[in-house]
Amino acid sequence: MWQIYQNATVTISAATASHSNQGFLHARNLEFCYLSTWAIPWHDVDDENKLISDTVFCAEGEIRRVKPEPIDSRAWTMQEHKLARRLLRFGSSQMVWQCAEGCEVDGGSKEEDDPPHFSTVDETQMFYHWQYDVEEFTTRFISKPGDRLPAFAAIAANYAKRLNAKSDQYMAGLWRQWMPFILLWYIKDVHDEPTYPDLPPDEEESPTWSWHLACSGVSWPYMPFQGESDSMTLDIEHCHVALADEKVEYGRVKKGSLKVVGALLRIRLLGTRPLWTMPDSSETFAPIDIK
Repeated sequence: MWQIYQNATVTISAATASHSNQGFLHARNLEFCYLSTWAIPWHDVDDENKLISDTVFCAEGEIRRVKPEPIDSRAWTMQEHKLARRLLRFGSSQMVWQCAEGCEVDGGSKEEDDPPHFSTVDETQMFYHWQYDVEEFTTRFISKPGDRLPAFAAIAANYAKRLNAKSDQYMAGLWRQWMPFILLWYIKDVHDEPTYPDLPPDEEESPTWSWHLACSGVSWPYMPFQGESDSMTLDIEHCHVALADEKVEYGRVKKGSLKVVGALLRIRLLGTRPLWTMPDSSETFAPIDIK
């Protein structure tokens, strides 16, 4: 299916639809779309007794902002947005046009933060793009937790092409060349619910060092990307995953193994519940004692 989005001339996204049976060509609520609206009456130049009313929209700085839509909450739909060469998005507030050159919003000027050309970014930028895409993907809803890797497979295949990497370098959602960095993923939201799902029998040996088993969103601590720097203190001695289907190179895995060599630091968690939250942040932290 993902080849359709990638090879299509234009992909039309029914972003406002919550399911496939719901339409998206509906009348918009202008008061919801804009900050303010005014009806300005004026007289017809040919007939002074004829009163005409036009509407003025005021939305300085807001109309250019692409608002989240129902389609943005579903994991499987992320690939159609990421892989489409040209995307026409029907949103609840406006239409949005996206392509490799940038982003244009109906009724507004060009987006300040244009998506960059994938072909022009270096490995450092690619590393951060990858983290961002995984973070976004893991916050989206998926009905079957075991489908996380298959739903992300097309995006991973696209990265492999840009990185000139073979599929055997993709380890259950992590790239071997970045392994010392991306093993540092953590659960972004701490809840009382378990953060790992009950695994079906065919996934009981699935690698727990991969983010694909986490139920909630994941993230990474900020760090300067060092590439092949000699200053890294973690070496990957062995990493292997067994695919559930050898024909699906970036899909579901049934088991995996990882062996690393590095420095070991003893820590002790103080308490069992998060105790504080960073200002202006939804992330919660628990203190640790480092020895």
